[in-house]
Amino acid sequence: MNYLRFLITFLLILCESIIVGQNSNLKFEKGYSIPGKEIMKEYVDIWSLKVTDTLIIAALTSDEFYFAIYAPTNQKEIMRIAKQGNGPNEFNNGLSYYGQFTNEKKQIKIWVKGTNSNKLSLINVSKSIDTKETIIEKEIKYGPDAEFSSVFVIDSTKIVGRTYNSIPKMYRLKIYNPTTNKTIKTVPLFPIVKNDNRNLQFIFYRYNFLYTSSLTMKSDKTKFASAMTMFNRVDIFDANGNLLNSYIDKDNISKSQIRNYLSSTEENLINLDVKNYYMDAWSTNDFIYTLYHNQKQADYSKKSIPVKIRIFNWNAEPMCEINVPDYLTTFTVDEKNGIMYGVAYFDEKIFKYDISSILDEIKTGSK
Repeated sequence: MNYLRFLITFLLILCESIIVGQNSNLKFEKGYSIPGKEIMKEYVDIWSLKVTDTLIIAALTSDEFYFAIYAPTNQKEIMRIAKQGNGPNEFNNGLSYYGQFTNEKKQIKIWVKGTNSNKLSLINVSKSIDTKETIIEKEIKYGPDAEFSSVFVIDSTKIVGRTYNSIPKMYRLKIYNPTTNKTIKTVPLFPIVKNDNRNLQFIFYRYNFLYTSSLTMKSDKTKFASAMTMFNRVDIFDANGNLLNSYIDKDNISKSQIRNYLSSTEENLINLDVKNYYMDAWSTNDFIYTLYHNQKQADYSKKSIPVKIRIFNWNAEPMCEINVPDYLTTFTVDEKNGIMYGVAYFDEKIFKYDISSILDEIKTGSK
């Protein structure tokens, strides 16, 4: 009986490990290289770009407005929205946009998050353009205990996001009901790191930073992809927080690197060989697009490098890898028109890339 119980337990553990790491041995069989064309040379205050069906949304670094709207056809500015201030339809606590939009009856609407306001706002961008003023159609408020860093709206009773890495109790994913102000589910931090350094130089935010990731939602709201920065992996969850698949690269942070990172003094961090892997992510119903640096963390912003765009399907299977000659810090993909936009923030440049032939090939191959 004991042997049978052991065997069942062993098989369950084995099955679980196969499910979670099933794509560890898969490789990027297809590789491409693309040149970029510098665009929008007159704009130097753009932090990131995100596309909708018919518009480009730019997050601004310093302006009285948080966002600027551009036309994809010629990349010309249409207007600026989301004014800083305390008046009607204004925002006074910072504002972030994570790429969630809707297109209903040719009305483009985006969900934005107040940095310190515990509130999500639905801006009707199309109507804002027509009226020349920011139009907020809906708001969703949530309790301060939600502590969302990035967040997406499933419906009025369900929002999903990751929590700040600056709080003691961080989660990979949190599912929250804003109507009841109650947490539905939390996904603990993983991969599990044995913390045996608290008596040395350990501080919780150093530990939490291990789990920083870029979170993106499938357009139909059924799945999420989490591309991690210090762990070389991409994890796929359903909208209920269940882990479905993972892609785990063999070139990953080691136990000794983690131990050195957690126990190192602040002054010595620059001498460590830990890396930044995935720095940004974007998704559609077909694919997950990730910005892959694979750069020593101490060199970030100090040493410009070529980057890669890694594309996965929603089973976390690698589709292809694109070599980009520019040091992109954020990016976005207009899948419909086969265009990728990238921001090389430290070089103060914005690029446009034609990836239409690549997408045609991988879409054909995935059928």
